Amino acid sequence: MGKLWQQLRQASEFDKRRGEVDTFNKGNLWKKRGITMTPAKYGFFYMGAGVSVDVAIYSRDGTVTVSQGGVEMGQGLYTKVLQAVASTLGIPLNMVRMRHVNSHLAANNTVTGGSVSSEHAVQSAITCCETLNERLQPFRTKHPDYDWKNIIGVASLANVDLTAKH
Repeated sequence: MGKLWQQLRQASEFDKRRGEVDTFNKGNLWKKRGITMTPAKYGFFYMGAGVSVDVAIYSRDGTVTVSQGGVEMGQGLYTKVLQAVASTLGIPLNMVRMRHVNSHLAANNTVTGGSVSSEHAVQSAITCCETLNERLQPFRTKHPDYDWKNIIGVASLANVDLTAKH
């Protein structure tokens, strides 16, 4: 830690910047600046299986909705999940919508925090989409010229479950 601390101190030019702050503060009676280097440790512990995700494909138009249990608080959780779903299913992003967080639909989630909720939700969403892709593969093979909407239509007529949960 000592070596890392010194590397950070040098890379950030802390001593030089501290001198500039001291000079500024000596020359200003009412306005002051501050600077510090503070070590911080973020305690994180495992608190459950992750974030529950439901993905549903609608047979009429091929749109997709996602229900998940993570809380969006500026970390981009919703965007990341929607992008993962669109990418894994191979459809445009504008065909995927996020439903509001609902603990009835996405029960027993771990807490949102520690910079892992987005990754948990994304992984669960990808797993759901992989399940759906496996169910759709026979129809893609049989109808290689069909677009997404038509693939979903024939799969629906064959009573394929177009929902997945992880």
